[in-house]
Amino acid sequence: MKVFISYSTEDGSTAASLFDDLHAAGAETFRFGVSETVGTPSWGEILSWIGASDVFVVLVSWSALGSVAVLEEVEHAHYSYINSNRTHPSKLVSALIQDGVSPPTVIARFSRIDLRDYGSGLGKLLDQLGLARSTVPPWALTETSSARSLIDFDEIRSGTTSPVPEQERKWSSDTAKVLANYELFKPPDLPEEKEAEHVDGILADLSGKRVSAFADLDSLADLNRAFLRRKPAWQRFSLLSGPESESDLPGFLLHFDPSSNLLQLPVPVLRATPGGLRWTPVLGATGYVLEVGFPSIDSWSEAYSGPETEYDEPAHALFRGYYRVKATGGSFAADSPWSATVRTGNPSLLNLGDLDLDT
Repeated sequence: MKVFISYSTEDGSTAASLFDDLHAAGAETFRFGVSETVGTPSWGEILSWIGASDVFVVLVSWSALGSVAVLEEVEHAHYSYINSNRTHPSKLVSALIQDGVSPPTVIARFSRIDLRDYGSGLGKLLDQLGLARSTVPPWALTETSSARSLIDFDEIRSGTTSPVPEQERKWSSDTAKVLANYELFKPPDLPEEKEAEHVDGILADLSGKRVSAFADLDSLADLNRAFLRRKPAWQRFSLLSGPESESDLPGFLLHFDPSSNLLQLPVPVLRATPGGLRWTPVLGATGYVLEVGFPSIDSWSEAYSGPETEYDEPAHALFRGYYRVKATGGSFAADSPWSATVRTGNPSLLNLGDLDLDT
């Protein structure tokens, strides 16, 4: 079994221990100074080794998340995973070695190991990989971490001009878009174990791979339809493009851009009634915000926020002032402009609304 370990140089001691323990358990690990080919650029050799590995393990720490080299290794491992039909590597494992960190987004859906308690976490990792914990002490190995210097991936990465092929850079960009929109439209009751299968199927479809190698086709169709049901009302009734059938979902997740395609919600009409304030419902709105204030001095405060289209305070009990309302769209639409103001309230409640600020 070939295992590639991605790590920040700052986590070199943990990486060295894991190198030794995996080596003692019978795995072949990438070791700079031993595994590279003479005359091959170092970064190119690293990418080749990732593509030839059976298992990719990334040590997740704050320094790793800030390392360009580590993140590019993760991206390349994911690219290789999808484009080899889950064979090289066949496992993408995040090993958490610091409190408060999460795996890089692109592989967050895959299994993870908690290595903060190294001894316990190592045993679980070896079990998952089908390796037996070695009884041979590290100092008895023919090659130990003390006998070799660990590679500084960031230094190698910074010394290259174009380490990642353009095709892979586009894949990385497309994957980021798909995952961002996937989180936006994901059904709230989607089982976690189905999520990885579904995402892999979508990415395989986009890359022209055999989708059935990633997920059951009937299961994928059901999940795609669940996503279509999550399409917000404003999209179903607008001219914005969207998937018309489950087969269109991969392209939709790739091209949907909430920052540029948000529908501008229309302005609700606000009016005062004996029972309080009322406003017209707006199609596609997820809620409304009602404010009271004094336009002449540009001072406003929130009186209500929520999904209702009324503010149930009798007219005589309303705080005297000017009221305005707008519709909000959450993630799916741009907020409406503010409505025209309505002046109301109990004259006996002395406040700035009693002043004639317009003269």
